[in-house]
Amino acid sequence: MKDIVFVTAYRDLQREKWSHYIVPREHYIQRFVELTKKIEYELEVYVEPHVLKILQDYTFPSHIYFNTWDNVETFFDKYFEQEEAISKDKSFLNTLPRHIQYSPKLHADYTLVNHSKVNFLADVKSRKPDYRYYGWIDFAYYLMWNIDLPKDVDVYSLDVKKISVHSKNPIPDFLTVTDLLHFPHEYITGGSYLIPNDIVYPIEKIYENKLKQYYAMGIIDDDQSIWTQLYNDNPDMFELYIHPTMHGLFKKIKKIPNIIE
Repeated sequence: MKDIVFVTAYRDLQREKWSHYIVPREHYIQRFVELTKKIEYELEVYVEPHVLKILQDYTFPSHIYFNTWDNVETFFDKYFEQEEAISKDKSFLNTLPRHIQYSPKLHADYTLVNHSKVNFLADVKSRKPDYRYYGWIDFAYYLMWNIDLPKDVDVYSLDVKKISVHSKNPIPDFLTVTDLLHFPHEYITGGSYLIPNDIVYPIEKIYENKLKQYYAMGIIDDDQSIWTQLYNDNPDMFELYIHPTMHGLFKKIKKIPNIIE
């Protein structure tokens, strides 16, 4: 089997028109272009047709593969109306502390783009089933954070039965849904993780079931909170790497060079 294929996706949410957390589309594009110049692993990319047209003005390495978003059935398509309704529900909004009332996690389109990551990973596995690991990396990963890219990942040191995830902080033994929604702490980060071949399809279903639990409670939240809840549900399914930077996973799983004296 091959070692790792990485996956990313971008949906144009027109964030240049948001009142808070404004990010122009051009910034996403430029960050992605820089990412493709640095990443050495095969990368599958999902974008909308109008974004793909923009990207055709650039030259990319041969190991970057483009796909259209619409060819994948995503949680974005499946749950948008439900998530949008909750995001505007006064009984939900009135429970929120002031510091997150303008958070991106209250935008149904933003949260569902992030929840759909597992759908793209599953799609890549369906087309390319012969990889040990399917890795997520955010579309704007490289320039957003001054961190290491995935390089020389020591795949043979990883547990083939566990999802490799990263947290900035140790995770408390018990965190409620409300804890994760209200508190500003970040635990499992959503910008990068590695899923073993045999777990890609099961985790997609487990993730969806967790989303349904949130909806049944009349709550929405981002993918980082969902991953943290899944970790608390079943920590034996995960290999947790703790590093203080936002996306410190690849600092922790690099091969250690042999030193010859």
